[in-house]
Amino acid sequence: MTRRCIDFLQVVVYHGAKRTTLPAELAEADVVLTTYAIIEAEHRRYMMPGKVQCRYCKGKFYPDRLRLHLKCAVLSLFSKLMRVRPPWLPSLIEDCEARR
Repeated sequence: MTRRCIDFLQVVVYHGAKRTTLPAELAEADVVLTTYAIIEAEHRRYMMPGKVQCRYCKGKFYPDRLRLHLKCAVLSLFSKLMRVRPPWLPSLIEDCEARR
């Protein structure tokens, strides 16, 4: 954190890996300069719910997204299973065509 005094304003630069974690230091400042990325990261860390790990793929998702992920995973698995032809299917098709 860098502090600068411009005659009557105390300006604090809140950026980088060594930025302060003490709210009192920020409260003392008249102006705090930071970036949108820092604000977004702080918001995600303190305001958003924690991510939950999927027990099937081990990916991490927010709880509301995990429900959608699991539905898509089931549909994806079902479609993959439908693409696999069982070994007895070709002979069944040949028998049906022979009876025509």
